[in-house]
Amino acid sequence: LRGLVDGAPAPVNLLLPALLLAGALQDEKGELRWKWTPGVELVYRMKEKKLAETAREETGLVYSMTATEVGADGAARVETKFRAVSLSSLGALGEIEYDSEKGAPPEDGPGRILSRLVGRACTFRASPVGAIRDLQGFDAIHAAMVEGLGGDPEQTEKVKRAFSDEAFLGMMQQMVPQLPEARVGKGDTWAGDFSKRVPGVGTAKFQVTSTLAE
Repeated sequence: LRGLVDGAPAPVNLLLPALLLAGALQDEKGELRWKWTPGVELVYRMKEKKLAETAREETGLVYSMTATEVGADGAARVETKFRAVSLSSLGALGEIEYDSEKGAPPEDGPGRILSRLVGRACTFRASPVGAIRDLQGFDAIHAAMVEGLGGDPEQTEKVKRAFSDEAFLGMMQQMVPQLPEARVGKGDTWAGDFSKRVPGVGTAKFQVTSTLAE
């Protein structure tokens, strides 16, 4: 069990799950639960690439997760703050290169919209097994993203779909895989599900299967 205690597999290698071993001497099984430490900031850098015959796009996000409250059962209220964004694309709008860590945002276009994420924060609730729920504060992020679109209903709808509550919760669930409710031992396998919005395609559903190796 040492491998799980020392660190979880990518992409969540900065989070530390705790394995509670109550009753382990009887059946060599224990409970896997996420362990959040209040005030500890975990920083992630995520990149997403999209390729098509006539276009390419790479979007980057740097964001932090900090547990602001942790209950006796291990459930946590977690603040996510967007620290930086980047966009590299070539398509119908020409070539776009923007990185908030290297320069000022463009005056308009997708880079300008994306730049409005920087410095903004919202919170969600993570259960002891990693179920992500109760998103708060994302409505203000929605409002900031569509600001400056001039009330264009088509563009506003596109932005709201791409940065919806569902899309954000899916991204967070991807970073905090769900652990099993039941007690597990070496060789036991469990599955977790999450959904992710794919612009222009729809909602993709994913299932992650995990096995306790040792």
